Amino acid sequence: MKTGRVVWQDRNFSKASFLYADGKFILVDEDGNLALTTVSPMGLKIHSKAALLNSNAWTAPTLVGTALYIRDRKNIMALDVGASR
Repeated sequence: MKTGRVVWQDRNFSKASFLYADGKFILVDEDGNLALTTVSPMGLKIHSKAALLNSNAWTAPTLVGTALYIRDRKNIMALDVGASR
């Protein structure tokens, strides 16, 4: 931040909103793609990615306990992201 120098860029996603939880970023881009990522000085690592929404998705994902809420202009989805039993 002191120099303002860009260390890396990633163009795998269109405009996106994200949240940080449990050491990972949960990302939803405006095309409706949901991704689980980690970020380091070396770049963005995508652990998993799925196309779940069909309309413009501009709302940041919300995590309440183990329920992840994502939405686009037409639908809202709740996903259980807790550990498998």
